[in-house]
Amino acid sequence: MSADGELPMDAEQLRKIGESMRNALGPSLESVQETVQRSLAPMLEAQRKALEQVAAPLVQAHVEAMHSWVEANREAFIEPLLRAAETIREAWQEAIPPNLRELEFDSFSAALEMSSGRGPCVMWAPRAEIIEELTKAENFADRSAVLVERREEIMDDLVAVLDDANVEVVEEQRDAHTLAGLAIQAARHGHDAAAQALAGAALGCVLQEVLRYEGLGAAYKAMSNHDLEEASFGVLRLLTIESATSSALVNTEDHVEGFNRHGTLHGDRAFYGAGEMLSGLLLLVAWVRELSWWAEHDPAFLVDDADTD
Repeated sequence: MSADGELPMDAEQLRKIGESMRNALGPSLESVQETVQRSLAPMLEAQRKALEQVAAPLVQAHVEAMHSWVEANREAFIEPLLRAAETIREAWQEAIPPNLRELEFDSFSAALEMSSGRGPCVMWAPRAEIIEELTKAENFADRSAVLVERREEIMDDLVAVLDDANVEVVEEQRDAHTLAGLAIQAARHGHDAAAQALAGAALGCVLQEVLRYEGLGAAYKAMSNHDLEEASFGVLRLLTIESATSSALVNTEDHVEGFNRHGTLHGDRAFYGAGEMLSGLLLLVAWVRELSWWAEHDPAFLVDDADTD
């Protein structure tokens, strides 16, 4: 007898209960199986026919004919296409600074948007892994925190890029290069305000002495509102730096965040900070390296008609 006073069921009773359950469920299980089979049958038949078609002699003949055409026309059509693709790839590589070439497309696009907006400008420096961090930040305050955290690596990158900026066609390039070096030295020694002020002064040297703009207002007017989506490979890098520069040249009352050249040189402490200083150095060194590239590849870009007389 069980604990609750009932007699336990013997084996025969259990067998009968199990048989009753199977009899009750049997039709339902068979119905489910039939439904599944009816549903799968057309799909399986379609797959069978597709496999037969692939294996059919006519299909194989078409495949072989296409293969033969490709081989026969490789020299006339395929290889020129491959050469054209390689030319485009080389042009793209030439247009993009080395530090951006490792980025995935989404990160690259984000880097362009960040550079041409409120910064920092990341053309030529810093290294790709730092750019990845910067593009994930939501605003300049967050990007500034990344800049400060990776400060020493950024300084190393700036020095390396500045060392590569060794081609000059106008004397004023050397002045901008020298000021950039002094600004980096000041930052290395912890003199952030001095470094930021030097960056602002050197940016004026680039715009007015090297690029020969009559004033910073003229530079702002020429460099603002670039459409980077319409830019060709050859000028994408330059236009991005110009857009970054226009953001740094807005009037102090219109400035929102990032490095501002006017606020810096007017001595307004509200415009100073470690992130702003590093952004200023990145923009300045981008210009010095970019001008060196143009001096090497297209010196006429830096020499006006008066200089050639």
